[in-house]
Amino acid sequence: EEVPVKMLSVRSIANRFPASASTYRESLENGYDEEAQRTEGEILNEFPEFRMMLNPGGCGFYEFPLEPDQKFSYVQPAKKQGDFYQDYCDKAAVTVQVSTLDGSSTTSFRCFEESAEEDPCSSSSC
Repeated sequence: EEVPVKMLSVRSIANRFPASASTYRESLENGYDEEAQRTEGEILNEFPEFRMMLNPGGCGFYEFPLEPDQKFSYVQPAKKQGDFYQDYCDKAAVTVQVSTLDGSSTTSFRCFEESAEEDPCSSSSC
């Protein structure tokens, strides 16, 4: 068997905070962590080893460090076993609620909702 050779590096445009095995996760309700079943390319590019899976109604609670002038944050869906291989299909809609530590400012938004404009198997971030 040939050993894979890394010829190109992929770097994120932002800091990454994995959903599973995260020091930023405060609690997990009705969900679990499992191996991400990474491809060789994902291993070479240091993608997370585990992923968080939520059952219907499940919630993950996190406290992420944000910069005072930070305006954007991304939520990336996880791949899961499809009919033939790992894909991004059949992901549930997610509600993201964000607040400052002192509670003086809050907002919420929805990600991955079904839409005629969006491919349901898209890997697009929210």
